[in-house]
Amino acid sequence: MSPMVPIPAYGRRALMLATVAPGPLTDTTLPFNEQKGMAALFVGAIAVFKNPQSHRNVPTDAIDAAEVIVFASHLLRMVDGLKP
Repeated sequence: MSPMVPIPAYGRRALMLATVAPGPLTDTTLPFNEQKGMAALFVGAIAVFKNPQSHRNVPTDAIDAAEVIVFASHLLRMVDGLKP
């Protein structure tokens, strides 16, 4: 999360606050259900890919790591495409 976005939470809660209206990462051009889906996508990515690695040793092979990097890159492109 950018230090420019004041969100009073961490991790999944911060992403939910940021990606659900009126959060700063909400794409208000999307229908409401798609906004909820985008929020779930970001929160799910944290829950599946970041949290386990933070709390225990999770073996990851090179192919899985590369795919997660590509997925994260796509999520970041989605954020970059939002209008301020």
